Amino acid sequence: MKGWPAGWWTSSRREGPRSRCGGSGRGKGRGKAGEAVRGCGSRCGCPGSGSSCGLGLTRWWSRVSGKGGGDAERGAASVFAVAVVGVWGALVVVGVLVGEGVVARHRVEAAADLGALAAASWVVEGVDVACSRAGRVVGRMGARLDGCVVDGWEVEVVVSGGGSLFGAPGARARAGPAEG
Repeated sequence: MKGWPAGWWTSSRREGPRSRCGGSGRGKGRGKAGEAVRGCGSRCGCPGSGSSCGLGLTRWWSRVSGKGGGDAERGAASVFAVAVVGVWGALVVVGVLVGEGVVARHRVEAAADLGALAAASWVVEGVDVACSRAGRVVGRMGARLDGCVVDGWEVEVVVSGGGSLFGAPGARARAGPAEG
């Protein structure tokens, strides 16, 4: 094939008379299929020896087209996986924070309900006794009694809880005798 640069049509996996390394494909420098052998004495040089007559058709096509295992996409799956893990981690953190706010609100509502029931059961003893019992129950549940109003036999309790990301939750509850 006179007139063509040596090695323009070769494949890095080809072995035999047209191999890039070893000239005739026989004797010195000839390795297994796809192996690069150093110091084979070819006029073009061996892959990895610093001189080469051409890239080889397969290697050239993968670099030009961007397909077929080129270096252009090396590590893209790792970057994508890290991004997916980061998004999932952010969603988990947001879910935990929202859950914390919901649990805090439920605890404050439960403390208000029980405080109102405690005050309503002690309203016979007087307003001060009823509100102090409500304050004791609410305090043992980890909340703070902000207000206690007695109107006849009915008691209304205002309770607030500890701060969270969404602010301090608050609740109101009323208790008294059943009508009827």
